[in-house]
Amino acid sequence: MKQHVQTRLDLAWRRGNLAALLVLCVAAGGALAGRCWCRTIAFEGQPRIDPGRVQAASEKIDPNVDGLGSLLRLPGVQAARAHAIIVYRSRYAPAPAFRYWQDLARVPGIGPVTAQRAAPYVKLPSRWLLTLQPVKAPA
Repeated sequence: MKQHVQTRLDLAWRRGNLAALLVLCVAAGGALAGRCWCRTIAFEGQPRIDPGRVQAASEKIDPNVDGLGSLLRLPGVQAARAHAIIVYRSRYAPAPAFRYWQDLARVPGIGPVTAQRAAPYVKLPSRWLLTLQPVKAPA
């Protein structure tokens, strides 16, 4: 009669061990299912839309006066380029630094391709406003 010698690789599962493993797997599956179920978001009706934010996002950007946040909405303009636009226009103050969209290409870091991409989103002063001279009051 041979005796069975247990080695390290011999895994003998008893019924109790299998039952415990089954309970553990069911509990883990239930926890994952509950977590996924709790993450679903249900809106009651339509989400609210702020008309002020929609209008601000659809308005064109004037690089002569708009701030950093507005300039960041231009395509191809990151924080460094927006800051360069502000520095560039401060050299020409109070006269407008940008009269045409091509003037954006003169800003360091912005080339003609970026200026052309930003052209549809840029609002510049009218030409007749640029030709007007301030009237001095009589002394």
